[in-house]
Amino acid sequence: MSEASYVEEGIRLSGSLTLQTVANLEKTCHLLICNHPSTHVSADVSTVVEIDTAGVVFLHRLRQKAQESGKDLTSGPLPENLQSLYDFIPSAGTKPQHPNPTLSWQKSLG
Repeated sequence: MSEASYVEEGIRLSGSLTLQTVANLEKTCHLLICNHPSTHVSADVSTVVEIDTAGVVFLHRLRQKAQESGKDLTSGPLPENLQSLYDFIPSAGTKPQHPNPTLSWQKSLG
């Protein structure tokens, strides 16, 4: 089960953020963020128990959608066992460390 709820600082996401759940959460989260009285909104993700790549993309898109609505969204760290997947998958706006993979490979050879 997944849930998005209003909290004073912003929103709280709990449960699973997976391919099966994020579509149902997207509209609710967008409304909660857009209707929040502050321009700075926090997303508490400390009670998320499961996340997959769709959940990570969902969190990145949530931040982008908030910016489009004039809000600054920050999310707290996920539980330790889930944070590494989030850190591994960059947002779409993030540039790779080496834009040319061949150059990156050649540099690694010295």
